[in-house]
Amino acid sequence: MNSKVFWITIMLLGSLWMAALVLGQAEAETVTRPTGLLPSHSSQVSGSFWGNDPDGAESQLEAGPLSPCPGWNLYYDLTITNTMTITPLMSLVITDSLPAGTWFAGDSGGDCPAQYDPQSRTITWAADPLPPGQALHINWELRSYSWLQPNTAISNTIIYADPELEGQGHVTGVSTIALCNPAHTPTPQPTPEPTRTPTRISYQVSLPCVLRR
Repeated sequence: MNSKVFWITIMLLGSLWMAALVLGQAEAETVTRPTGLLPSHSSQVSGSFWGNDPDGAESQLEAGPLSPCPGWNLYYDLTITNTMTITPLMSLVITDSLPAGTWFAGDSGGDCPAQYDPQSRTITWAADPLPPGQALHINWELRSYSWLQPNTAISNTIIYADPELEGQGHVTGVSTIALCNPAHTPTPQPTPEPTRTPTRISYQVSLPCVLRR
């Protein structure tokens, strides 16, 4: 092998080695990103809804998340206040007819126990006497189905009544199903997306040994 061929071979192998290093660095810096839309922080917060109330009572509902993914839990926290000055509410009854796309697993708490009728899909709370100026608090959870489509509105109306009140009161909370990454759909509660660590790919390049005589 003459000198010219030797040096051409060395330069060619050197170029291949540099190209392999550049390719390895590019692969190492590539991070695979998940497809689809992820739930934003605003989708995990609740909203406040005021009731349509008769004289003598006032209701407020905290409902959320406002923009849940399909399959997430829905949370409700209801407050009913007796705004009368001298008259107690002796037979206050609260009912929640479950909206379509949800089901009740028995998760409820607060000042009075819940009774659930699966035939009518209705939750009922029979409250103890509520003195003037006092408030009643109850909270519960509903499950949403994973097959719900984005932009589906889940409108949940809670009704309450008492003989001392002139008519029923009601308050409605609304959540709208968001477009989410399919990997998050079955998760019942919002969980943060973990940061993916880039995987460095190393390349080995072997240079032939050329002996010159």
